[in-house]
This record gives sequence, C-alpha cells and structure tokens, in this order.
Amino acid sequence: MATFTFKEIIVFIYQYSIIALIVIGLIVGIYFCGKQLSKKYNVARWYFWSTYIFTLPIIGAPLVLFASLFMDHVKHDDLVPIAWLIINSYSLWFILGFIISIKLYSKIPPYFSILPSVCSWIMAGLSIWCGLYLVDY
Repeated sequence: MATFTFKEIIVFIYQYSIIALIVIGLIVGIYFCGKQLSKKYNVARWYFWSTYIFTLPIIGAPLVLFASLFMDHVKHDDLVPIAWLIINSYSLWFILGFIISIKLYSKIPPYFSILPSVCSWIMAGLSIWCGLYLVDY
C-alpha cells in the first residue's frame, strides 16, 4: 500500500480542483452568456436548453488542449502549429452554433434555427479530424 506525503496530497487536490474549475467555468460561462442572449432575443426555455445541450462537448476542451500539446513523433513537423490551431478550434464551433441558433430563433422556425447547433457537431468533428490528418499520425 502506497503512502502519500502531505505535499503530494495537496498537489493532487490542487491539480484536480483547477481542472474542475476550468471545465465548470466553460459550461457556466456559456450558460450565463446564453441566458442573456435568450432574454434579448425572446427565446423559449425549451429551445434554450436544447441548444445548450449541444454545447456540452466543450467539457472536453481542456483535455483536448492538454493532449494536443504532445503532438510529437509526427510525419510532417512543419504542419504541427497549424494542426494544433485547427484541433483546438473545435470548441469554438460549438459556441458559434449556440449563438447563431439563439439569434435565429425569432427569425425562422425553431426546427430550422437549431440547424447551426447540429452543424457545429459536424464542424467540430471535421476540425479534429483535419488537424490529425495534417500531422498524419
């Protein structure tokens, strides 16, 4: 049975609390930004929550950022910075899809205005795939 020192325990708690704050901070920030937009554009509650659910993959943004820092042993070294930017832009697609869907709610029918949120999933997947394709693992 391994024993941990007091310093190791504190570092462990600190690391995981920072990670939790970053992840929760993203979700809470999008929630409050979306609430202000939904009041401004007079969006129904059910519509707000349905578009908000489409943004939840942003939870993985810190993990993707951390994993993308270790893109070594790749075939094309000169494309790594571009691939890094493309891979880490995946969370922006979710935010853009959410904002555009909220803004379109009052202008077109809800079943069409939710399409930017749906398309954000496709664009986010493509950005990760294209970034990995550039470095050709």
